[in-house]
Amino acid sequence: MNLRIEKESQTMGSAWVDNYYDRIYPVILRMVANEEIAKDLTQEAFLRAWEKRKSFRGDSNVGTWLYRIAVNITLTYIGKNKRYSTLEIEESLIPARGEGIQRKTEKKGESGIIKEAILKLPPTYRMALIMHYYNGMKLSEIASVSGISRGTAAWRLFKARKMIAGNLRAEGINT
Repeated sequence: MNLRIEKESQTMGSAWVDNYYDRIYPVILRMVANEEIAKDLTQEAFLRAWEKRKSFRGDSNVGTWLYRIAVNITLTYIGKNKRYSTLEIEESLIPARGEGIQRKTEKKGESGIIKEAILKLPPTYRMALIMHYYNGMKLSEIASVSGISRGTAAWRLFKARKMIAGNLRAEGINT
């Protein structure tokens, strides 16, 4: 590879980080609830994308491709580290649309319940919920990033909401 092409490739890799880091890192952080692990996984996602850059066919946009790599790396990590089902998660992990529920739980001194309910979700449901509510992704975007059909994305989001509502009711909180 000549020097000019190599320099253009390095610029492309830097542009990916500049343009997508602030979108990918928060998704991973909400999935693993640990800043250091999220930073490592985000870095790994960009490194993996860089290594696989020649296999990018352009069927989707670069952002979707990067998200998919990040999602796969994160789900693999979670699968290997089952302890995430019981982690305490940070205040920032409460979904914006759950603010009404958050106020109800805070009045009762139970602000951690909603956080625990999100973290108890199976990783694929949690990922769909996070991409939809935190990143504002549409079902078609979730499907593309996750490598699933739009119907499966809708089902995962539906099940995630239902599971969270069930967990909250079990804690005595009406949703």
